[in-house]
Amino acid sequence: MRNSTARWLRTSVLAAAGSIVLLSATPALAATMTSKDEPETVTIAPGATGIVPVTIRNTGTTVVEIDTSKPSSVVFTAPANTTFPAQTSVPAYQAPTGFLWNTGSLALNNCAVSNAGKTLTCKLDTTPTSGGYMQWKGDVGRQFRPQVTVDPSAPPSTTLSAGSMKMSWQDTSGAAWETVPGTMNVKTPAVNAIPIANLAVAVPVLLVLGAGTYLVRRRGARKA
Repeated sequence: MRNSTARWLRTSVLAAAGSIVLLSATPALAATMTSKDEPETVTIAPGATGIVPVTIRNTGTTVVEIDTSKPSSVVFTAPANTTFPAQTSVPAYQAPTGFLWNTGSLALNNCAVSNAGKTLTCKLDTTPTSGGYMQWKGDVGRQFRPQVTVDPSAPPSTTLSAGSMKMSWQDTSGAAWETVPGTMNVKTPAVNAIPIANLAVAVPVLLVLGAGTYLVRRRGARKA
C-alpha cells in the first residue's frame, strides 16, 4: 500500500512539474494597440517599381512606448503579382490627423528580402537623437514606404490582391505590443491608357487628325 502511494505521489509531482515547465515556456500574448489601417492604392505599371505606402494610426488615448533595444520586427508581405526589390531600409514618417507627413524618431533598418521576393522583414530602430526609446501618442499615424516591383506579366487594369504589414515590438517593461495589420494596395493601369495630365494635348491632336482624314475622304469622293 505504501509503495502504491509513493508511486502515485511521485507521478503527481512529476506531472505538476511538467505543467509548470510548459506554462513557463509559453510566450506572453502581445497586446494590440488601439489602431487602424489607412489604406492607399498606388498605380504601378507591369515591370515597373514604385513606393507603396502603409499607414497605421493610433486611434486610442494610450501613449504606447517602443523600446528599440528590445526585439522587434516589421514584416511586409508583397501584393499578388509583385515582389520586393533589395532594400536595406524603409522610409518612415509620422503625423497627427490633418498634418503633413514628416520624418519622426522611428526608422526601419536592417531590412532583408526573403521568400523569393515576397517577404520584406525590417527591425524597428530610432534616430540617433531619440536614444533607442520613443512614444507612439494617440491620433499619430505612422507611414512606411517600401518599394515594390510589379511582375511584367501582371494583368492590366487590375487591382491586385492586397499585401500586408505586421508590426510588433516591446515597451520598456518588456511587455509585447502589436498593431492591427496594415495593407499594401496596388493596381495596374489600362493598356495604352492616356494619363489625365496629357489629355489637354491628346484631345486637340486627335481632333486635328480626325479632321484631316475627313478632308482626304471628301476630296477622294469628288474625284470619283
